[in-house]
Amino acid sequence: MINVLIVEEVQLVRKGLLFALPWSDFNIQVVGEANNGNKELSRK
Repeated sequence: MINVLIVEEVQLVRKGLLFALPWSDFNIQVVGEANNGNKELSRK
């Protein structure tokens, strides 16, 4: 399984991506979401 983090500033677009695609059909698991990639990367 591929783990994916969805990063998008606009919350409506981010939620749309979460629910619009059948992620599990592509063997993908969404492990989180964020509105700023730089902040998420700096946490690691």
